[in-house]
Amino acid sequence: MVSNPLRKGTVVGTLIMAAGFLCIANCNESKDRLPLGSGPQERYMRLRRRLIPGAVPFPDYVEHGLSNVWEPFNKTTETAVFWKLLRSGSTSLQPYLSDCLNLVMASEVGIMGHVNDKMLEVEELESERRYINVDATTATGLVRAKEMGLVESGLVDVIATPLFKESAGLFNDEHKGRYFTILRHPVERVASLFYYLQVRLLRVSFYFLDKESISIFSLLLNKRKIRLKAAIRISKT
Repeated sequence: MVSNPLRKGTVVGTLIMAAGFLCIANCNESKDRLPLGSGPQERYMRLRRRLIPGAVPFPDYVEHGLSNVWEPFNKTTETAVFWKLLRSGSTSLQPYLSDCLNLVMASEVGIMGHVNDKMLEVEELESERRYINVDATTATGLVRAKEMGLVESGLVDVIATPLFKESAGLFNDEHKGRYFTILRHPVERVASLFYYLQVRLLRVSFYFLDKESISIFSLLLNKRKIRLKAAIRISKT
């Protein structure tokens, strides 16, 4: 076979260009390279600089109140926080934390009958679940928990709250929060929320609507169901 000089020259030129790009990339990487003894925080900041040029710094309540995910959990200086997202399985996880792991929770349960308490206490229910006498699901409850020194007390194992920013105000440089959550497919989450609100709305509406209005309302809901199921099928393909 007779070799093609033009094709051979193209291949050589491509190899030279590739080698040049590799040299440039190595030179740029060496500028951001840190000593071998650098810790997780330094490695994270280097990665952030490379992937997100000019990234906006984290707010103060994140920088000073939240733990570094690259470092192991320290029970003496950190508190676990379960960030509850609606219709994402949070209702199923909380009994597991209380019953199976026997953890002391701070949610909306412990405040029942203890609104006027002046000191933090661990309340044990008949089910043997244990809760702190604060409400971690409202902004007012979190302010009260901070004033009572919830994090500093060391009495709570997990704080369950849907309020991310407000709950971050509980922490500081000495006592940090370690957040975790459950994420769900966004379309499935919206579908679950739709059916959940539909049941609640129907329960209320049937007390005030006449029969004709109820039938029209049910027809509209059935049409929306068909569209929603089609959207779910498309999202899974």
